[in-house]
Amino acid sequence: MNIWDIVIILLVALAVGAAVRKMILNKRSGKSNCGCGCAECSRNCINRKSQ
Repeated sequence: MNIWDIVIILLVALAVGAAVRKMILNKRSGKSNCGCGCAECSRNCINRKSQ
């Protein structure tokens, strides 16, 4: 196993972790069906929908 294998595995693990985190955030904030996970963006989205 050379260093590039390790680097690639780490990058894949980071990408998978980020995707899972985004899915969990989207599920938890079920009210706002926004494409983005940040709280400020979700708040703007909720405000827009409630108007």
